[in-house]
Amino acid sequence: MNYLSTMSDIPEFATTVLESGQFYVPRPLMEHCLPEFGANGVTAYALLLDRLRKPIDFIYKGQDDEGNIFIYFSNEDLAEALNCSKTTVISVKKILAQKHLIVEVKQGLGQPNRIYLTDEILSYY
Repeated sequence: MNYLSTMSDIPEFATTVLESGQFYVPRPLMEHCLPEFGANGVTAYALLLDRLRKPIDFIYKGQDDEGNIFIYFSNEDLAEALNCSKTTVISVKKILAQKHLIVEVKQGLGQPNRIYLTDEILSYY
């Protein structure tokens, strides 16, 4: 399994001029996954994907020893962004992980997990 490093790894965004302040949702998520993921799942993925647009700063986005790009998004921050409970965020992230769209790696007590967005989204195209 490979990981996405930028939004342009997704075909429909490869040649798109991405405007700041906007979120982008891959079309297959809306067409094929909305019933299963629900609005929170699709929106959560869009928020996670948006973090790939940020520069590597090790606050929101980083790079591991193998050169893979990961993002940080705490459950609390994602719950606030989605206007839902932390329990809902955990459920949403579990679905995204079961569908192999994300991989979470624990960092330790009090630290947010590293979240890798996988290239599995490309199989929906």
